[in-house]
Amino acid sequence: GVGLHLGPILTLDAVVADPEDKRRLGRERRAVAVDMESAAVRAWAKAKGADFASIRAILDTVDMPLPAGAPAGDDPVELARFALRNLGSLPRLLRLGLLQRRAIGRLGRFLELLLPRLDNPEGEHDEIA
Repeated sequence: GVGLHLGPILTLDAVVADPEDKRRLGRERRAVAVDMESAAVRAWAKAKGADFASIRAILDTVDMPLPAGAPAGDDPVELARFALRNLGSLPRLLRLGLLQRRAIGRLGRFLELLLPRLDNPEGEHDEIA
C-alpha cells in the first residue's frame, strides 16, 4: 500500500542528507516532509490568486542517508559528474533512481483516483484506497 501523511511540508534550499538532521527538522518544525519546491509554487499561486495544495511522493525515508553534496534536482549531467567524483555514492544514487521510479508510479496512481473526485465533490465514486 501507499502511506498517506497529511501535514506541513518544510521547504529548504538544500538537500537534507543526514537522518538525524531530518528527525530534528521534523520535531522542530513539525513537518511531515522536506522539499525544495513547494514554497516557490505556493508563492506563485498566491500571487495569481489561486488556491494551492501540495501532493508529494517522497523518495527517501527519515532513516535513509542521502549522498552528501549530491546536486539538487535531477539534471543528468550534474548527477553524472557527481557520481564520477564520488564513486562510493553510486549505490545510493542508483537506489534513489529506483525509488524515484516507484514514487512516480505511486503518485500517478494516487492522482488517477483523486482527480475524478475533485471534479465530482458529491462523492459518486468509491473512497480512495
